[in-house]
Amino acid sequence: MARELYVPNMFSPNKDGKNDVFKLYGFGVASIEVKIWDRLGNLVYETNRVDDIVEESESGNAVPGWEGKFKGKELGQDTYIWNVKGKLVTGQEIKVNGGKNSGPVIIMN
Repeated sequence: MARELYVPNMFSPNKDGKNDVFKLYGFGVASIEVKIWDRLGNLVYETNRVDDIVEESESGNAVPGWEGKFKGKELGQDTYIWNVKGKLVTGQEIKVNGGKNSGPVIIMN
């Protein structure tokens, strides 16, 4: 079981089959809350479903993740801010690789 989640700092939703969605990577997550804002502070994505955002599979294709869309429209190349809260199956608070539970993610088109 992982002690930390890995959160990527960029993705490219250009439908080339490589790094097309934003998702977290780790094992043993019992509960989670993920929110993503644009640089103006607008909430553009949120989920509290582990099965939506945490990839535990080695294939890397088990969860849908965030496709870089807001209200069905593709967002432009920019920096967005994520925040993660939750618990592992051990009852411990989720820790993100690097020690912070929020940070930037860049959409590259």
